[in-house]
Amino acid sequence: MKSSHFTKWLEENGIVDKHGNDYNLDDVVRYLRNGLAHFNIKVNGDEGKIENVRITAKNLKERPICKQPCDNPRCVPRQFTKNNGSICTFSFSVDQLVRFMKLVINDSLMDHEIMRCEDCPHTTPDG
Repeated sequence: MKSSHFTKWLEENGIVDKHGNDYNLDDVVRYLRNGLAHFNIKVNGDEGKIENVRITAKNLKERPICKQPCDNPRCVPRQFTKNNGSICTFSFSVDQLVRFMKLVINDSLMDHEIMRCEDCPHTTPDG
């Protein structure tokens, strides 16, 4: 399961702050994806130098997804504990972000059985 691999890396490297919420492995990766997709990204640094990148996930709106509200609205998204509007925050140093992107890219290449050419100008010496 790819989610467990990515979530384990994120947690081992101190990237994810769940703000006391309980998420499964797929949730953590989904919230990272949602933070990116909704441009909840903040770049921090001084004097033109990037120090870290923060990606946040937010609660879905408390509204039924179906057109006709139900007697037992199971389709209403669960609301999580928030910290400054965020239900989950991912804080990457520049080095951590580069290492995570390499992990994602390498896993994607392996999934698609794409062999990298050693002479390709688009790869770095360390992979």
